[in-house]
Amino acid sequence: MAASDRPALRVLVITNMYPNPDEPAFGLFVRGQVEALRAAGAEVDVLAMPRRGRGWRGRLAYAGWALRGLVRLPRRYDAVHAHYAVPSGVVGLWFRRWARRPLVVTVHGSDVLVLPDRFPRLEPVVRRVLQGADHVIAVSRFLRDRVVERFGVPPGRVMVQSAGIDTRVFHPQAPGAEAVRARYGDQPLVVYAGNLIPRKGVDTLVQAFARVRERRGAGHLLLVGPAVDPPYRELLEARVAALGIQDHVTFAGAQPPEAVAAAMTAADVFVLPSLEEGLGLVVLEALACGTPVVASRAGGIPEVVQDGDYGLLVPPGDVTALAAAIRRVLDEPRFRQRARRYGPQLAARHDRWRQAAELVVLYRSLGQGR
Repeated sequence: MAASDRPALRVLVITNMYPNPDEPAFGLFVRGQVEALRAAGAEVDVLAMPRRGRGWRGRLAYAGWALRGLVRLPRRYDAVHAHYAVPSGVVGLWFRRWARRPLVVTVHGSDVLVLPDRFPRLEPVVRRVLQGADHVIAVSRFLRDRVVERFGVPPGRVMVQSAGIDTRVFHPQAPGAEAVRARYGDQPLVVYAGNLIPRKGVDTLVQAFARVRERRGAGHLLLVGPAVDPPYRELLEARVAALGIQDHVTFAGAQPPEAVAAAMTAADVFVLPSLEEGLGLVVLEALACGTPVVASRAGGIPEVVQDGDYGLLVPPGDVTALAAAIRRVLDEPRFRQRARRYGPQLAARHDRWRQAAELVVLYRSLGQGR
């Protein structure tokens, strides 16, 4: 049968992270993958709460809400794709058994790195989900190894694929970059993008930036991302004030992808100081914009940042090392030159649209195997 004669592939995406009216930037990477799958010809339905609950109670509320929603869905899907082993994977496993459809689970990091350690009772739940899935996608080789070694998933049922980036938005000519650059003048611009939460190491970055600015006498730190942990945001603001750099740090809040791309393209260096990280899509987005990166040697980050080439890696939580790395990238033009030349090439391997085509092949192969 020719590809054009095939019936449309029908996919159900189950996710506890998806943009909603309160948080339009929440789970954008999942929505991006859904849009790419639709562009590839798949019919995709999304099961996501219209609003998100906070903390573990919020996850439980999502699971209960999703299970109630599932029973109203027709069993007509060719594949089910759950993002995060818990809680979405739990819902997906239930649907797999009920509707007898193949289940794909993507693990992104916290679901297999953080939650099983913080809540030991979750470990057997995660194990059951991952072993019960027809296929597991890990966003990095680091996570793949964790899934195989800790949770006992056969290597043949695990593939490595990042959530993908939109290279049509993130590129060296991103619109709006000149306006961002003009706003901060000729001083060095350091940019961070991501949730303002402890495991992202933003406090470490604030302290390191203060040292960089003290040494150079100029510089601005732009923090782009939602304050999903209000007490931590308050801690960061207090730290900024205590260091006397409140006029040189901007909390930009959540921004649409186009604004993030403009900030990354305008930046002299992008910094991701995470203490733990599955991969760090924002690193790929910054490289797609041709911007050098300083990041922690944590999780899957070393898989995309060539230390000493178009960026530098530092030990997580090390303020001194982070400050030194930022200064070095600012002082040595070769990092910018290498990032401009090779960053977009590397990012192209993680193009969202290319990866959607690979997912369609996976979904069809799983359906044929049942």
